[in-house]
Amino acid sequence: MLGQGGVAPQEHVELTISTEKGIYMGDESITLHLHLKNVGAEALEIEEHNLLYDFDLDIRNGSSKKIISKTEEMAENSGGRLKYKREGTFARLLELKPGEEWSRSLNLSGHFFLTPGDTYSITARRKTERVGGDRLQDFVSNTIHVTVLP
Repeated sequence: MLGQGGVAPQEHVELTISTEKGIYMGDESITLHLHLKNVGAEALEIEEHNLLYDFDLDIRNGSSKKIISKTEEMAENSGGRLKYKREGTFARLLELKPGEEWSRSLNLSGHFFLTPGDTYSITARRKTERVGGDRLQDFVSNTIHVTVLP
């Protein structure tokens, strides 16, 4: 079964996430696949920095507790917090024409502590700007569930 889940269509974009399977052993790497498709009539401009910056991943354990990234956890444990800044950074600009698709993969195991013996729900959110305009739209994916066995 391909990572549970259908498609979450929105006004002009479908954002879909999946994993290779729904159940993993505790020492297995979990890769999240992010797939964006322009189903509208207008082109979209996508700024690509890195996946953790471009997407807000809402990962929750079986008790509905939000799982933060390893980087966020390290910042919290040191008494600080993270602040993302775009000023002075460079992004790759991609134009996604009507009907075109964009896909990337992220190793969840490398960025989040997913404790064995729990099931996690995962949803992604992305803001994408329309070409020629300054309006941002939020695109929210389907929700998938991944179980990590001990």
